[in-house]
Amino acid sequence: MEHDTTPPVIVCPSDITADNDPGLDSAEVTWTAPVATDTTGVTPVVLSSVIPPHRFTIGVHTVNFTAIDGNGLTASCGFQVEIRDITDPVCESCPEDINEVSSNREFPIYWEEPSCTDNSGDVVDVSGSHIPGSLFYWEAPQQVSYIARDDAGNMGFCNFTVTLEQHSCPFQAPPQNGAIACDTWLGGQFCSVSCNRDFDFAREPESLYYCKQEEGGGRWSPFFPSFQEFVFPWPDCTRKTTPGAVVGLQVHYYITDCAVDTEEIRQNFIEQVKMMNFLAQGFCMDEAECNIENVQVSCGEPVARGARRSADSVINLDFDVVVALKESSSLNSSSVQSVTTQIDFLVLDIENTITHGGFNLSVWNLTISTIPGSFNKITDTQLKCSLGSVLKNSTCLSCPAATFDNGTSCQDCPPGFYQETEAQTSCLPCLNGTTTYYPRAVSAAECRETCEDYMIFDETAKECKNMSITVGTGTGSLNCPPDTVPFSNSCYILMDQPADYMTARKICETGGGYLVVVKDEAEHQFLIDHLNSTVDIWIGLDDIINEGIFMYNDGSPIGAFTKWAYGEPNDGTGTQDCVHLWPLAGMTWDDTICSKEKLFVCEFEK
Repeated sequence: MEHDTTPPVIVCPSDITADNDPGLDSAEVTWTAPVATDTTGVTPVVLSSVIPPHRFTIGVHTVNFTAIDGNGLTASCGFQVEIRDITDPVCESCPEDINEVSSNREFPIYWEEPSCTDNSGDVVDVSGSHIPGSLFYWEAPQQVSYIARDDAGNMGFCNFTVTLEQHSCPFQAPPQNGAIACDTWLGGQFCSVSCNRDFDFAREPESLYYCKQEEGGGRWSPFFPSFQEFVFPWPDCTRKTTPGAVVGLQVHYYITDCAVDTEEIRQNFIEQVKMMNFLAQGFCMDEAECNIENVQVSCGEPVARGARRSADSVINLDFDVVVALKESSSLNSSSVQSVTTQIDFLVLDIENTITHGGFNLSVWNLTISTIPGSFNKITDTQLKCSLGSVLKNSTCLSCPAATFDNGTSCQDCPPGFYQETEAQTSCLPCLNGTTTYYPRAVSAAECRETCEDYMIFDETAKECKNMSITVGTGTGSLNCPPDTVPFSNSCYILMDQPADYMTARKICETGGGYLVVVKDEAEHQFLIDHLNSTVDIWIGLDDIINEGIFMYNDGSPIGAFTKWAYGEPNDGTGTQDCVHLWPLAGMTWDDTICSKEKLFVCEFEK
């Protein structure tokens, strides 16, 4: 028998490449198992450690097969199985978009970094564009990106945006009869206001407002520095009208003595004017009204004796001639020259009428004549607006609602008052124990219930809240509530948040008190003993109403006791109307600009 020396023959499948199953680090692969042959005709035994189907992990694996015939002769083959990783890493707990508000232009932002894993189980390489605590700036949203990479080069992403914004300022409606234009620049908010055609501001607004950033919020402020007191909200617009004109005139009469009824002479003169036809001719009959106003009569000795030696006394008669356009007038602001020209014509008419005896008067059943050559102007022709209006750039502007004409300008209604109608000379008080908690209120609906003592009205929450205070030790005794400092007949609170003068005054008054009134040396020393002598402190003293006449907030005059610093008060910039304790001068008194923010003391009577 011939001995078998030929090994069996075995052929393996080709190499196999497969992708991992979704979310797994492996894939199941199958193939046709190889069959061996032998020269003896007997099928050899095929051995392998792996039989199909089989699950392979990511990577390259070698599968070997061995065939053994009956004589123990062997043959082997093999193929490779490659499992490719096509699944991206996954970043869990990716932060949501972050929105932060800060008064600082740059601000550190923190977040919890994402945790990234991969189906392969290998450690993932994670890189980020920013790290927690990076500085961000007021501008458009910035993207923060994390990239996770596995060994196969697959990438997973975590993206979110970080937006740093400044505090927004409270919404303020555009001016009545006007418009507002706002823009952002370097993350800041800037606004300017303007009036519609044929309207103007009775009070000049700032050329540019910006939202000033302060700890805890934004506050509208002027963008450009100014020595003038800043007033907010911005003013409303009111219609422009052509002003009238006024000129002061004087005429003299001889009379035997001054034992006359000057009121009778005044009425006689007014009646004489009414009978004159020249005031109803031409210009005044169509577009304007011409009147004689402010007639004043006095009697005295003549300055020099004239031709009439029998006259021992002289009647001095002063009066104003006023030309005012009618409401129905078609004339516009370009007609200012026409108004002033017309009043000049009227003066000539009056002078001519006096010359011809048109202003002779009856006194004691006698007719007295004007002294020849005595007619003259005592004031130049001036533009004149009606009550409730102010003159600006040769036009008249009615004071808008929520303001009143104080004689020189349109002033905001103070807290506790309102005005619904334009062109008014006063504001209306809130009634029935109510008050407004801010200036420039338009209607009685803005009057709120007065808060109890030591509470202030929170406009946002629409309710009264306890004051935020800072006090010294030994408080809340001698009939004073807790958290106050007693002295004499009052209780005192040092407010721990600075405010401008009018706001400080409002806070104290809405709490049932007033800005501290310092009326003697003992009270002044008490304040110094209980205050921080390194910071400015408002006290309730100002000359806002009458320049140079200082009044306390409780309505009393300044009195004999004062504590002015050397050279004060000096109204240094022309707008220094409010008084503070000045640490640079030993906490003596100094007048300064009311819009500055300082700490302040509220005083409450026991």
